[in-house]
Amino acid sequence: MAFGKTQLVDKVAASIKVPKKTAAAAIDAVFASMMSALEAEGSASIIGFGSFKVVQRAERSGRNPGTGAAITIAAHKAVRFTAGKKLKDAVNLGSRKKAAAKKAKPAGKKK
Repeated sequence: MAFGKTQLVDKVAASIKVPKKTAAAAIDAVFASMMSALEAEGSASIIGFGSFKVVQRAERSGRNPGTGAAITIAAHKAVRFTAGKKLKDAVNLGSRKKAAAKKAKPAGKKK
């Protein structure tokens, strides 16, 4: 299941015990601040979560998937995300917990 903005608003509202409208406004303010920082400074980071950085993508050639014709993809800016240590650890810990749970399941009895 994908985790979208609606689910984020629900979790934040429940976590800090505020109405969903207030949580949505806070989340919108965070996103607006991040976009503003990326636009003005080219980077934004949240310690422990990760860093966002604007990078320049060079012009390159590609193919039109419908026709197979060669096309030129124009140079453009893109946002690159690098996960922070706490986020990496949380993701890896979750994977290790699942693997450990699979190993710990007792084998079924044979009749």
